[in-house]
Amino acid sequence: MNESASNSVTDAVLTELTKQNAALREDVANLRRQLVEQEQGLHLRNLVLDRVRESAYLSDEDGRLVYVNEESCRSLGYSAAELLQLQITDIDPDWTTEREPHPLDERSETAILLFEARHRRKDGSLIPVEVSTSHVEFSGKDYCLSLVRDIGAESRSEALLTEQMELEEKFRRLAENTLHIICRYDRQCRLVYANSGLSAALRKHLQDLIGKKPTEHTSDPQYVQYQASIAAVIDSGIECDFDMIVSEGDSEPRHHHIRIVPERGLNGEIVGALALGLDITERREAEQRLHASEQAFRAVVEHSPDYIARYDLSYRRVYANPALLKLMGRRASEVLGTMPTELSSFVDTQQYMDQLQRVAETGSEVTGEVLLHDVSGRVRWGHMRIVPEFAPDGKVTSMLAISRDIDELKRSEQLFRTLTENFPDPIIRYDRNCLRTYVNPEFERVSGVTAAKLLGKAAGRIAGATPEVARRFRAKLKKIMASGVEAKFELAWTNDGKAQCWYVHAVPEADAHGTVQSALTVWRDISERKEAEQRLRESYELLRELASQRETAREEERKRIARELHDELGQQLTALRMGTSTLRIRFGHDNPELAAHVQKILTLADKTMQVVRDVVTSLRPAVLDAGIVAALEWLAAEFSRNGKRTCWLRVPEEHVAIAEDRAIALFRIVQEALTNVARHAQAKQVFITLEQKGFDCQLEVRDDGNGFDPLTIGKQSFGLVGMKERVLMLGGEIIISSTPGNGTSIRVRVPLVGGIGPREAGHDSSRDAFAAG
Repeated sequence: MNESASNSVTDAVLTELTKQNAALREDVANLRRQLVEQEQGLHLRNLVLDRVRESAYLSDEDGRLVYVNEESCRSLGYSAAELLQLQITDIDPDWTTEREPHPLDERSETAILLFEARHRRKDGSLIPVEVSTSHVEFSGKDYCLSLVRDIGAESRSEALLTEQMELEEKFRRLAENTLHIICRYDRQCRLVYANSGLSAALRKHLQDLIGKKPTEHTSDPQYVQYQASIAAVIDSGIECDFDMIVSEGDSEPRHHHIRIVPERGLNGEIVGALALGLDITERREAEQRLHASEQAFRAVVEHSPDYIARYDLSYRRVYANPALLKLMGRRASEVLGTMPTELSSFVDTQQYMDQLQRVAETGSEVTGEVLLHDVSGRVRWGHMRIVPEFAPDGKVTSMLAISRDIDELKRSEQLFRTLTENFPDPIIRYDRNCLRTYVNPEFERVSGVTAAKLLGKAAGRIAGATPEVARRFRAKLKKIMASGVEAKFELAWTNDGKAQCWYVHAVPEADAHGTVQSALTVWRDISERKEAEQRLRESYELLRELASQRETAREEERKRIARELHDELGQQLTALRMGTSTLRIRFGHDNPELAAHVQKILTLADKTMQVVRDVVTSLRPAVLDAGIVAALEWLAAEFSRNGKRTCWLRVPEEHVAIAEDRAIALFRIVQEALTNVARHAQAKQVFITLEQKGFDCQLEVRDDGNGFDPLTIGKQSFGLVGMKERVLMLGGEIIISSTPGNGTSIRVRVPLVGGIGPREAGHDSSRDAFAAG
């Protein structure tokens, strides 16, 4: 029993041991599984830490590194084994305990310190880093976990960004203050920036242009090529330049020089294009003017009759124009490169060389008269001018010699002197100050003063002329020389009770540049002619007065005859007709044959009475007694009676108070004009206008007929001459205007009354208006 009990105990122990072993094995399996999981978790953590871009350092309480990730090895250049042999102070020379979270800090488990530091690489170089540290407690020990980020590249990027922004700001300031138009385009040729110059050139707001391609804001075909050039520069990276005409709206076209350059990024890649435009309109215009000036100079020099040569500072010819080559009888190849001492047309060559040297040394021009040999050996006079030509620094670079042939002028001067010395009229030349510079012998004889005393003296008394006449003459001279226009005028005065009158012809004299330097006057004594003209004028006035009296007498005689015809002959014819009519009434019924003869006598009497009426009317129409308006109305009605022509009359509504002799004259003028229209004009319409203006009466007779030439017909027409004489006798004016095919107009102005009216006391504006018409 004891043995069985012992076995039972043993079995029980074994069973318990077996259970304990099974439990142990399960614990071992769990521990192994946990260890594997922990190893896997640790491997995963290491893998994750090795994949992050930040360096991870784990240091113990002594500052020794117990863990580093792969980024730590890469950034510092150590292997993991080498780093684990170091302390944190080996890689961070600035490390202090203040940067390590303190374990006693209640927030040490969660507190994170962030600061910037410098880490030393294996090669000894320092790199800027940003460090994030935190406290870790494990198995009763304190650790420090540091996550480090390399901020060297970021700092460089920030510095580059700051520098780029500063450069951008400088660029914008420069762009806004430059004369260029500056545009920046992206790779799609869209405008991303432009200075204000583009807005001013295109007359558009920048906001309307930014973000658009050049061809999207205009239809100008030039911009198609402009955009293609931008795209070509972006694609090839090769800059280009060209000229372009910019014209928007109503603005004047402007020339611009365009330069397009590629714009590169930080890595050298092309990110766009920069276009620079400069307004060269003024330069173009200046170049065109310069070119035109050069062409004009060349044209003038090549075709100038003057002899022109250019010399260098060694006095050798570098240019000779065709006129000079012709004078010398040489080819250009024979003349160019030679000195005047070697080949020249000047009679005094040494004097010419001295003048060239003086111009080269002093820089001042030289002028004078010279003698030249032509190709035939004949000596000719010339006026020479040598001018210096300067470089931009003000130094003389060459000399231009211009010689003008004045041989004919010299001979003309000799001829002039010969002519003036023997001219029968006084001739005087005055300078700009009205001082005499020449007088001919005839003036000496007339004035009784020698030339020596006359020359250099101001124009003064002229053969006894009054100071007022001398003053007016000087004023006239100054006006002629100021205007450059010749003048003819008369000067009259009284000398010792005898009238003197001189006719003066003054001509301005200009130099080669067209500037008036003097005036030449020719005087002629017309005193006797003026006396003859005065006598003729008086005779003419007397003749006109006699003609006026004759016309007045004629009108009076017409009036008397018309009255006698009307009163005497008219009454007798009326009595004769009445007696004949009584005879027909008493004896006509019984004697038909007698009645027929009596009727013929009555008809003849009626015709005779009508003839008497017509004669009386032609001598003096009775309607004249009713005034000029009624008389003109009667004339117009008589003229239009046959229906072939229409006569229109326009007269003032109020009464025209005109003297009888003037009314008769106007009536006769209109009567003569209508007669001429009926005979010659073949007109369809005639217009008669009578107006009263101030103290004058104005009459116009106008037709739409054939017209004529007044210069040829007027002298042959006694009717027109009679009209003029009637008007002149009344102190009026008559203007006859006509051209073949355009009708005729006769305008007459006569005073309303005779004598000197108020209009003669001052200026007569109505007369001016009449003449202007």
